[in-house]
Amino acid sequence: MNKITIRCFAGLGEQLGASVELTAEHPLTVAELRQQLSERYPDSRDMIARAMVAVNQEYATEATRLTSEDEIALIPLVSGG
Repeated sequence: MNKITIRCFAGLGEQLGASVELTAEHPLTVAELRQQLSERYPDSRDMIARAMVAVNQEYATEATRLTSEDEIALIPLVSGG
């Protein structure tokens, strides 16, 4: 089993909590991570879809594979004014 922890920031942190744990039978991609989080938290689906994902302090692509050793962060887009 592959257990990963995702740190959530800003509005996502308020909605989902400071961190979320997922367990999968195989290493997930960022796209699969988004899908699982959206299924678990349907009210946050839009914010999850638009959020940036950082893996080990670098922005990741949808194809990036995640492991339990990775530091994963979900960072919602913010707008200034």
